[in-house]
Amino acid sequence: MAKVIGYCTTRYDKKLGKIEHYQRYPQMMPFVGEDYDGKTHFKVLLIAESHYFPSCSSKHKDTNAWYDGYTDLSDTEKSWINNRGGIKSGKDQHWKSKGHAIYRNIEKAMIEAGFPKRENMFSYVAYMNCFQRPAMKGDSIRNVMEDLDKEKSKQVLEGVVHAIKPDYICFVSSFAWHTIGKHMEFNGLKEDPMHTPHPACCWWHRKSKKGKGKIVFKKFMRGTLLNHKPKSR
Repeated sequence: MAKVIGYCTTRYDKKLGKIEHYQRYPQMMPFVGEDYDGKTHFKVLLIAESHYFPSCSSKHKDTNAWYDGYTDLSDTEKSWINNRGGIKSGKDQHWKSKGHAIYRNIEKAMIEAGFPKRENMFSYVAYMNCFQRPAMKGDSIRNVMEDLDKEKSKQVLEGVVHAIKPDYICFVSSFAWHTIGKHMEFNGLKEDPMHTPHPACCWWHRKSKKGKGKIVFKKFMRGTLLNHKPKSR
């Protein structure tokens, strides 16, 4: 029977648990909001960039060993890649650390897009990171990216989409989109995937050819509400 733990439903965990990478690192499983398949909106999957490890850790530096699962992670390291743990800590829209700016900015944009405000706005969506090997704290995964990272990211994304069957996908990371998303085929969506700059970067609020990242994201989220008519594929 499905449970709700920290705003996250376990309804899809049996299917997600069949993904090989999550069998090795269950902490990295997507957050699937308790109202992900609610009646006021379509099912939305948000895809960010990567997790991070503390500067004292080195267990993610051997790429092959990481994906083979030959790593004995400490409780601290597990907490750093706990996708659900980070999001469920945001009660009443309060994420105080600098590293949680992505959550704060996404929530604010969702409210402005027309989603009714609730204790944790991620209850409406599913959320995961694109890259399945953590970067070092203060660094970017792009600086250590290898072909194996790309291969595993695609495999995991395919598995997640098959398991939770979103109607819409938005990559909230230009790097994740250009490196992985644009090279994949996503079946069953109502529109092709969208992408925006990372919500914690300057381009979220700065004008570009596509417009401010926040504005693009708000328009996307507004279109996933059932009281707005979505564009046909």
